[in-house]
Amino acid sequence: MNRAGGRRGETTSAPFPRVLGRYHLLEELSENSVGILHLARLEGPKGFQRWSAVRRVHPHLATDAAFIQDFYDAARAAASIRHQNVEATLDVGETDGTHWVALEYLHGERVAHLVSRAEIAETGVAWDVACRIVAQAALGLDAIHVSHDTRGQPLELTHGRLTPRQIFVSYEGETKVLEACVPRRASATLSSDVLPYLSPEQLYGEASDRRSDVFALGVVL
Repeated sequence: MNRAGGRRGETTSAPFPRVLGRYHLLEELSENSVGILHLARLEGPKGFQRWSAVRRVHPHLATDAAFIQDFYDAARAAASIRHQNVEATLDVGETDGTHWVALEYLHGERVAHLVSRAEIAETGVAWDVACRIVAQAALGLDAIHVSHDTRGQPLELTHGRLTPRQIFVSYEGETKVLEACVPRRASATLSSDVLPYLSPEQLYGEASDRRSDVFALGVVL
C-alpha cells in the first residue's frame, strides 16, 4: 500500500481547496490534531511534476494566531532537519486563508501497520528486521536531537511522541521518523495510543529531554 493506506488513519469527506500554491491536492490521506494530509502533485513549468504530501491546517485553527505562529515555528524547525531517516519538510505557505506544509511523498507503511499485519499472519516481525528498523529510526532521532538553525545554533529538539505510528518503512527498505516537529499545542495533546511509549518523566509531567525519545524507541523495539 502507499502512504494513503499505510501511513494514515481515517479521512474526512468534507470539501477542500484543490490547489495550494503550486500543489494540486488529490485524495485525502488522513487527519490528525493539526490538519488533514493530502496526496498532492507539485506542478511546474515545461510539464515538471513531483509527488508530494500536503497537510492543511484545520479551518478552526486557522484563525488562532498563537497556533499558527506555533505551526510555522514547527515547520521551520522541521525544515532544518536534513537526514535520510527523517521525513523531509519541503515547503510551507498560506493560500486564501489556508495554512499548509508540504512533506516528501513516502511509499510504504507505518511500523504500526507492519506489526499488525504480522500479528494477523501469526508470524511476528523477524528480529533482524526489527533491529534494522529501530537502528535506522535511532539515526533519525539523533539527527533531530543535534539539529541546528541557519545560524548554527542548536535547536535542542526532541520528538516527544514516538510510537510505531511515527516510524515509517518505505518499500525500498528505508526507515523514516515522521512528525519530527509539530506545534506545541498539538504535541501537548496526547492520545491513548501514545501513553504506553512515554517515559516516566513525561507521564508525571516533569521536564524531559532526548532520553525520553530513546526510552520510547526501546519500547517500540
